[in-house]
Amino acid sequence: PSLLKKIDESDLDLTSKKLFLFGPERVELSIQRLEHYTGTRPEDFQRYVLLTNYKMHMDVFETIFPDCEKPGQLDVQMPAYHHKTDNSDGVSIVNIGIGPSNAKNFTDHIAVLRPDAMLMVGHCAGIRNHQEIGDFVLASGYMRNDRVLDDALPLSVPITPSFLLNRYLARVLEERNLTYRVGVVYTTVDRNWELTLRGTLNDLNASRSVAVDMESATVAANGFRYRIPSATLL
Repeated sequence: PSLLKKIDESDLDLTSKKLFLFGPERVELSIQRLEHYTGTRPEDFQRYVLLTNYKMHMDVFETIFPDCEKPGQLDVQMPAYHHKTDNSDGVSIVNIGIGPSNAKNFTDHIAVLRPDAMLMVGHCAGIRNHQEIGDFVLASGYMRNDRVLDDALPLSVPITPSFLLNRYLARVLEERNLTYRVGVVYTTVDRNWELTLRGTLNDLNASRSVAVDMESATVAANGFRYRIPSATLL
């Protein structure tokens, strides 16, 4: 029972700028969860973390970094690959699976390692007529309909991606002549939002969203809570 009191974040002060946000019990819990879910050691994680829910991105990462550290077993829920450097300033990529619950689960625990940046990379529904399949979306903000952090972070708090990360991503996209759109990403808890379109359309029109996904706002909101710079490229 005393352990549960030690790790309870019900009264976490979002305005606090403490040197370290977590007590040792919380750190130990998250380290064990990271090992369990990713199949890799916490010390393998690098300063820059990519989050995805597609194996194809994991495969490309492995092609680019064939010597990357990988899970020792095949049945882990959130496999992680790590391109390691001597200073731990390499890149890690994690297949967090689908949905805001998974996104919250992973980011709750990666937060204790204090990464320098988190980037959500994946696919989305482009919902503007001038968007084509294959175009990129760079989030400028988020419409939160993921619901998993509503009690921890009021919906009235604006969530935006890191300006520096977005500026860098935009420059890379432009250098490669890749078509992209900057705008609001609508994150939903309902994978079949198309089946209840009327209500969703009201939100999409009011927010002028350009894309729909299931993880980006959750990652960004937890990044805000735990002071981790984040961005979204879909």
